[in-house]
Amino acid sequence: GNDITAAFQAAVDLEDAAERHIRAISDTGCGDFPAGTAASSALRFRDADPAFAAKTADDLLSYLNRKTEGTVNILYRGDYVRAAADRGVAVRPMLDDQAQLIGVDLPVVDPFSPGGFRRIYRKLSRKGLRSRSAVLVPGIGCVCSARNADDAAAVAMVAEKGCRVSIESICVGGGHHISRSETLLMRLVYLLKYSKKAG
Repeated sequence: GNDITAAFQAAVDLEDAAERHIRAISDTGCGDFPAGTAASSALRFRDADPAFAAKTADDLLSYLNRKTEGTVNILYRGDYVRAAADRGVAVRPMLDDQAQLIGVDLPVVDPFSPGGFRRIYRKLSRKGLRSRSAVLVPGIGCVCSARNADDAAAVAMVAEKGCRVSIESICVGGGHHISRSETLLMRLVYLLKYSKKAG
């Protein structure tokens, strides 16, 4: 734009047009998502028995909090992380903030499978530089892990955004992921430089 007001208005107009396009596509169905499911809804998320899912979530957080020291683990149940967890496919970064805050991918681990809790813990706490800070959990949502509650909330926000971009890119025919080598570099720079400034 010629000035900041015109540039801001162009960005707003682009977002409005993109939202109208996504809504139109969601009315006809796309990819793994059936017709009649709005892109801003939970899409195909299926709850396990709610009481069983809630107990499993509580048990999982208790397990992680016992195993990790100096780390805050929270459970996030936003619409898009729930839809992505239900889809069962790891979400590779398309956005640099997902690469930086979450890591090489946002994997899916079934907590109900044998050793499920242990596998979630391992995904969040590999030796050396942590490779990721969130894991999608079908039937539950997303476990986000960070040094403090504010950082864990930021991870949850970025996980929701990354899952939304991934799901909506399916609806428009795909998108471009950040390469694994670039993702690793972004994560490394974030861990060594920016996360220390925040602390």
